Amino acid sequence: MSRLCLVLLLVTTTTTATAAEVTLSPGQSISAALSRMGSGDTLTLRGGTYNENNLHPPSGSTVQGALGEAVVIRPVGNAAPGFELGSASNVTIRNLKVDGSGGGISYGIRTNGGGSLIENVTIVDVQNQGIALYCPGDNHTGCGGGGNRVVGVHVSGSGSAGCHGTTAQSGYCHGIYIYSNDNVIQDSEFDHNNGYGIQTYGAHTVLKNDSVHNNGDGRGVTIPGYRAFDDNTVVNWDGANGSAVAGEFHAGVTANVSVSSPPPMPPAEPSTAFAGPELLQQALNVVAPQVEVVGET
Repeated sequence: MSRLCLVLLLVTTTTTATAAEVTLSPGQSISAALSRMGSGDTLTLRGGTYNENNLHPPSGSTVQGALGEAVVIRPVGNAAPGFELGSASNVTIRNLKVDGSGGGISYGIRTNGGGSLIENVTIVDVQNQGIALYCPGDNHTGCGGGGNRVVGVHVSGSGSAGCHGTTAQSGYCHGIYIYSNDNVIQDSEFDHNNGYGIQTYGAHTVLKNDSVHNNGDGRGVTIPGYRAFDDNTVVNWDGANGSAVAGEFHAGVTANVSVSSPPPMPPAEPSTAFAGPELLQQALNVVAPQVEVVGET
């Protein structure tokens, strides 16, 4: 009987997986901790500043700041994404700040994966996009992937100290740049970015209760990628029909936008065949702002 119990005990010990919970303080390596983590594991960062970038959380993991503590990712020199998720999926990043003022952040958070949650994160003064939700492969409209949620974030100052980092040009550093599908951007604020507050080419993008204001040259939202609405517009859009009314696109006033099936991409060069503002004015029965063709960065 004792021999049987021993065998059963050994089987239970080797087949039961337990999610790990790791806590770090400033001066300890986030990268080293992430390299030992797997799906279901949680890394909690205590308050303070961490001089790291190019952080790669594995699929299914969580990286979070300790509740009630100010956690700042602020590397210096050799710019790279703050968090580079790559193809990782179902990652959660929350309760922290990514600060590019030290010159060490290109993208704040970049992902080609899906199903991730970015929550209660502040991203400031990065050199490229604040947040990039990219395709699983090459970026193009209707590429699939996505299903990410961005909730309660504040992105400001993208490209404010020079719009570069990974080949971005001036005017192309957006608060959030979307190509993948089925993403939700909710209860978030995008302001004082070099490009647009929100630029999306992604199908079935949902923007809910977001504030977009004071971005470069009055750039507010493009849906999907080239239907441009400035800061003084509140937009309701379902991908084919919509309306825009005069209003303030500032904190406390919201844009509710749902982008379903995206229209064709605009021509690469200006063409008289592209109706642009006239088509938008006819569809919305309002005065259309300047429509800009914005390329991939």
